[in-house]
Amino acid sequence: MNWIPIFLDIVKEDFQIPIPPQKDVEHLLEDVEWIKQNADQNDPFDTLKLKKEMVTAVQEKKAFLQKRVCDLGSILVLSYEKIPETTWTFWWHCVRLLCPSKKVRIVFYMHPKNRDTPLKGSHIESQHINGGVTMRCDEKTVIVYRKEEATRVFIHELFHASCSDPYHLPVPFVEADTEAWAEIFLCAALAKGETKKFQKLLKEQFQYALQQTEYLTKNHQVLTPEDYAWRYTIGRLEVWKKLGFKMPLSSSGKTPKTLRLTKETLEP
Repeated sequence: MNWIPIFLDIVKEDFQIPIPPQKDVEHLLEDVEWIKQNADQNDPFDTLKLKKEMVTAVQEKKAFLQKRVCDLGSILVLSYEKIPETTWTFWWHCVRLLCPSKKVRIVFYMHPKNRDTPLKGSHIESQHINGGVTMRCDEKTVIVYRKEEATRVFIHELFHASCSDPYHLPVPFVEADTEAWAEIFLCAALAKGETKKFQKLLKEQFQYALQQTEYLTKNHQVLTPEDYAWRYTIGRLEVWKKLGFKMPLSSSGKTPKTLRLTKETLEP
């Protein structure tokens, strides 16, 4: 796995370089129209209409719309709460690392609905687990619509936007590959490229993922690529193994009965 030191050095170097000056600006009418149009579309992933609820909340002045720009592009956020400055900075580093030659447009709808696990025996569907959507190779369509795990989803969608998908594979395998890399990248970025911290975070995430997968296999029949949640759960484990990572020998510990894919500690 000779690529890991090179990968971490790239991440470390980026976090040592200040991001371009960023500033809050007034959103444009075209921004609002695009956000509303996107929220009104029949999204096969956002079947709960979480985006539309956030647009309504902004219109009723229960939430607010913030736009921040820098030389890397623009980020718009519909939210009930202020975004910490450390999070803004982290997001821009992710953009610079994953979409270095493109000016992005990111929209975070930040709906507070968590990834609730359905009743035992029920199948996991998109409304239970998804939190974002992006058109392949289109850095202007990056959408995140849940507050929970917003940064992890943001990274996942940036991978799609950067044309990194293995196009020759069926969709479940593409998503498994993207999710596996998103979680590797998240751990590396949170560690700012420091090897020991990266190894610690990744080991903890592998343990969490194994525990979650075993729970979903036992209680929600997540077994094969034909089962929707496979692409984000079992599928990522298989990608990690193919990359050469060693998985934990056991899944001892508290079983995560949530559909958030990463530990709560993996936040910027």
